[in-house]
Amino acid sequence: MSTKGKSVSFLELDSIGTTWGSKERPEPPRKRPRLVKETVPNPITQTLLSIYYPQTLTLRQYALSKLPKTSRIRRKKIAALGLSPSSPSPSPAPAPASEKLSAAQALEQALGTLLDTTLVCSHDPPSDITSKKEKSDYRWEQWVGFSQGGGTKGDEFHVTLSDGLKGAIYSQSDIVDFVIWLLFSRGSRSGFFREKTKTGNGWPGPRHLLCDGFRKGVPPQGRSGEMATTAGHQHQIPGVYAVHQNSCVKVLKEAPWPQFLMLLGKEGERIMLDLLLDCAVFVSVKEGKGNLVQVSGIPVSELQPRSLGTDFAARKDLKGIGGAGGENQKLSPSEITFARNRMLYARAALNAKGLVHFGLRHIHVLNRFPCQKLAEGEEASKPDESTTHVMMYIFPRQFGLHNVFTSVVDRQQTAQKFQDYTLREDEIAKKFPKPPEEERPKIKIPKRLRGKTQELVYKLQVLHKRCSYAEMLQYYCPLPRQLEPEQKSQSSQLRLLARSSKYSQKNRKKTLRAPSTAAAITNSDSQSYSLLDLATPISSISAFCQAVLSKIIPNDFWGSSDSEEGHSPDHNKSVFLKQIDAFIRLRRFESMTLHHLVQGMKLSSIPWLASPALSSHKCSQTELNKRKEIYLEFLYYTFDSLLIPLIRSNFYVTESSAHRYRLFFFRHDVWLSVTKPALTCLKAKMFEEVKGAEAVKMLEGRKLGFSQVRLLPKGVGSNLRPIMNLRRRVLLRGLGSKGIRGKQKQMLGPSINSVLGPVNSMLKFEKRERPGRLGGGMFAVGDIYQRVKGFRARVMSKEKGGGKKKKFYFVKVDVQAAFDTIPQEAMVKLLKKIPGHGVYKESKHVEVSLPLDYEHNPANNDDTNIDNPKNKPKPTKRWHSTTTSFPSVTTTTSPSTSILPQQDSVTTTKKNTLFIPSHSSTKLHTSSSLLFLAKEHITQNLVKIGKKYYRQKTGIPQGSVLSSTLCNYFYADLQRSQ
Repeated sequence: MSTKGKSVSFLELDSIGTTWGSKERPEPPRKRPRLVKETVPNPITQTLLSIYYPQTLTLRQYALSKLPKTSRIRRKKIAALGLSPSSPSPSPAPAPASEKLSAAQALEQALGTLLDTTLVCSHDPPSDITSKKEKSDYRWEQWVGFSQGGGTKGDEFHVTLSDGLKGAIYSQSDIVDFVIWLLFSRGSRSGFFREKTKTGNGWPGPRHLLCDGFRKGVPPQGRSGEMATTAGHQHQIPGVYAVHQNSCVKVLKEAPWPQFLMLLGKEGERIMLDLLLDCAVFVSVKEGKGNLVQVSGIPVSELQPRSLGTDFAARKDLKGIGGAGGENQKLSPSEITFARNRMLYARAALNAKGLVHFGLRHIHVLNRFPCQKLAEGEEASKPDESTTHVMMYIFPRQFGLHNVFTSVVDRQQTAQKFQDYTLREDEIAKKFPKPPEEERPKIKIPKRLRGKTQELVYKLQVLHKRCSYAEMLQYYCPLPRQLEPEQKSQSSQLRLLARSSKYSQKNRKKTLRAPSTAAAITNSDSQSYSLLDLATPISSISAFCQAVLSKIIPNDFWGSSDSEEGHSPDHNKSVFLKQIDAFIRLRRFESMTLHHLVQGMKLSSIPWLASPALSSHKCSQTELNKRKEIYLEFLYYTFDSLLIPLIRSNFYVTESSAHRYRLFFFRHDVWLSVTKPALTCLKAKMFEEVKGAEAVKMLEGRKLGFSQVRLLPKGVGSNLRPIMNLRRRVLLRGLGSKGIRGKQKQMLGPSINSVLGPVNSMLKFEKRERPGRLGGGMFAVGDIYQRVKGFRARVMSKEKGGGKKKKFYFVKVDVQAAFDTIPQEAMVKLLKKIPGHGVYKESKHVEVSLPLDYEHNPANNDDTNIDNPKNKPKPTKRWHSTTTSFPSVTTTTSPSTSILPQQDSVTTTKKNTLFIPSHSSTKLHTSSSLLFLAKEHITQNLVKIGKKYYRQKTGIPQGSVLSSTLCNYFYADLQRSQ
């Protein structure tokens, strides 16, 4: 075969069966072609991948590293493919040959783009060459058996790469099917298997994108619908059937992947098997900037950063377990943040007389396990069993209990980053079971906590019992100036009660009658009055918290008077109090880490941390680490279980609509008096009461739960805006097994907004399909520019004669009670006209990206921070859902754009983001079911205020994921009709 005088592509040579080892080699060009510079991957995207993978290569680099060194010509061919300028166009005659040649050149260009833009990441550490070779040989034997006799085709249908492009297509399809079969055949004992959970995403099966949407076993009989028809492809996999269509499998079987397999030659099948089984493959996306879609490998969303451990098979982070068995990895103090959001929007604790209970809540461990009452003449120096119980709350790691340092958070119990340790009685009862013949279990105290530490914890109990929280609150945080008459009467009331012999000491310390704030608001000037003026200043809050913690925490916890030279005896205590002030002054979304709290403290000056046997010896590194471990537990307890509950039980903390991220602290008695008239007005206008039995029956028969309303200050006047928290996940009983004491174990249920997710996705899809129905409605500030630009162009086109230019003005108008005054019947009637399709398909995917300020942060450009695990940025993972019509209209797109549905709209506004599809989360929804769910949400919205249930009888709920879209549709329809 001669190719002299004719321009023939590399792919064309392979397709006609020409081998590079034969004598008929193509004639080398007379002039060496000038190569174009190879495409360099996005550095930010590579930084993101380096957090999870130790090595990242382009597909071209990976192929060159896998090819044997003896294949010199093939290596040169792969290295030059797509990098040389296009060859001159052939003569116009004959036309068929010209068209064939241009198609081959286009395919070469597409293959070259695939080699440079596709990234291959390896998560397996370098292992022994002998074991790797044995593994590869065993895998090859299985592949030969599958392709020749073990599959469903049989020997008569076997093809090889020598059959040209047709053989490469069949072989590539067989390889993908074999990878799926091999992953399922490994069994559930391997670390690649995902266990089935009631709250997790996806089906049980291998943790591999190619297996997503497949199930092991025989497909059920009578299967119909999309799942049976779309999953059927030419090559059946033995023992595995498809439940959902996997777009990654489809992409890897289409061009240019078969051409890439043919390009690799006789080693192609082995290289392709290693690529799909041992590596993660990411394909570039044309839309956006630096975006990648994962098509193979373990999903990045199920991996942990390499600094937390590289053995993904041994981790159990997807299934949180408590106790000593829940240990996963040790978190550093810089990775532990205090949950400040737990002190927001707290309800006041009222006693039987309706008075506000100040101080720590009754469920706090210091109130549930007080120190024993002492007899007359007995000294308060002997710890008891209650002291041991309190010590288990302060030092849980030393007792082998669930802790923030080494334990995994159970995501079925809390949505917070760290678990709430207010109540841990079930865990203690499981760890220390009670003997049958004794009243209480025998708990052995660790040696490092005996003696001095026991005495300090007992002293903490005594000081807490003697602390007058209500009087200290009245001293440091008095009532605001607008309530001075009430303040005087309040003080006189407290003095009279203190003198009365019938007034108990406990009630005098912890209860105060709420002032009549409503009367003061009525008498004040409504125009100059602001509700935020009733908030307690931050400095007073800080002084109150510092005074309380200084009073109840013994000074010996901070160190003795024999301190280091240059430091006062109260050095650690002063540092601690300064951190309290900094913690309270933080804004809404700011946080503080345990590392920041411990900075500046001196551990060598704290005697109770030292071991009694090593008190006279020099402190070693092991001893210093143990002291730090114990002291960090104590500091975390002071903030998480003392400071935050103290603020929560005495103040209502909220933001305002006028000040976005600034927090305001209201005394509970003041806030109750302010919000009581507003809640009464809301109950009369917006809500109607529902009986308890009827409300329980409604909640049991539907997916939507109930919401809780909170009032947000507007900043001017005494106006309050009702906000319904529809993102909160409520603990539900009956979903799990029984607990230690025979009670049904609670698990977090879905929030109302998550249940309404399919309806929201459908409305977004209809908004993209028919944007004209929204009229002048806009969803973001960025939409204003295009509208103003078009309006100005239309106005200026009418004034072609010149003259004085017109001025444009922006007018800000606020529609009063825009959400609350929408008629529900009219909204439901309009909602029926929105869907334009009978069935909708909902697909989900995960987006993994770096923080928004990473690219502009100068510290990230330092090369010394790249290899340091502590300086690596923390990526964010978010689930997103996309809805399309079913069956969707197929369009001719490139393979990379067919992985995600509506990819052009999903990825256009993104940059430097990894997209991971989730095919097993695909669901079909009829328009009637979505409309019924939306109607139920609008007309039967249950709200719990106190202990009673109410139904919203007018308007649409604020805080709902549908509220903005429904409001825009309603006012757009009003604009067209009026």
